[in-house]
Amino acid sequence: MITKDLKYPAPVYMEDVPIDVEYWGKYGKTDKIQIRECGEDEVTIRPNFTWYGYDCYQNEGKLFGVAWTGWCSFEGKLRFVLMQNGRIIEQYQPIDIQVKSGQWDGECIQCYVTVSPGMYELVPLFQKKGESTWFMAVDYENGSTQEEWMYEVLPPAPDNLPALRMMQVEGREYNSFLVDEVPDGSPWNLIYTISNKGEGALRGEIQARWEREFKLRSNSYRPSTKYSKGTENDIEWNDVVGQTQIEIPSGTRFWKGKIEILLPKGRLQPRHNGTEYAGGILHLYWREEGSDRWILLRQDADFLFNRNFDGGIYSLLDNTTNYLAISLYSWR
Repeated sequence: MITKDLKYPAPVYMEDVPIDVEYWGKYGKTDKIQIRECGEDEVTIRPNFTWYGYDCYQNEGKLFGVAWTGWCSFEGKLRFVLMQNGRIIEQYQPIDIQVKSGQWDGECIQCYVTVSPGMYELVPLFQKKGESTWFMAVDYENGSTQEEWMYEVLPPAPDNLPALRMMQVEGREYNSFLVDEVPDGSPWNLIYTISNKGEGALRGEIQARWEREFKLRSNSYRPSTKYSKGTENDIEWNDVVGQTQIEIPSGTRFWKGKIEILLPKGRLQPRHNGTEYAGGILHLYWREEGSDRWILLRQDADFLFNRNFDGGIYSLLDNTTNYLAISLYSWR
């Protein structure tokens, strides 16, 4: 539990678990994949877990997600592949899933991305238990398009580009399932832990943004997340809500700091059929000293590939994040 007695900013110890490149470079990547027509096994899809951000770098882990509606019921597996012109370029390990007719569900998978830099289509593949072939979704849903599934894989991130291992409201533990309720119009503190893999000296600024956008390369939501009917207060925003200087000495692997957050007062709760939906996402952006470019502090996903961790993907996600889902006390 984080307490207000700790002093920030300062170096901090965190369990450092580099990706086992030999294992994850092969696991799931060498399976023979044969794709069949879906036939009566109909599933429709739209993007999911997009709030971890759009940026994707070669030779790093990336969390990909999908939401689906089943129009049939089956047990089986889900996996992601990256494709170009209908051809699989890279594939990732499968997970077990259960699809139920008439119901929606979703999953995410940590994927070790090693393909060459370029544009790729992220494609979810489904497999029924007892079968060896895989099939694609029969269609997109809620207005999703192929463009929403396009990702640009960037060259390997330079050593002087930090990432985020953790962020949390001061005084609270982070939980990937929970939405943090906070005040608007009065300040509160966000605690962040920077991951500095290169361990070189870093000087720059961190900017906090509260975002709710529905764009193809948004760091919060894709266009198909937005409902066309039954909504209230369904507007987009991208508010700068905090900023601080950063100076990290050489030799520092993890650095913990604090930034004061002040959310604008008076924003109304976005709702769909009377229930809050697609709430604002809090991210941190980095600007190196001497630069005019702000870059999303991406998730340090290495811990998601920890083979010694006793728990599933959602327990792993409690240990590293680069976003907070934020709701307001005034929305209760």
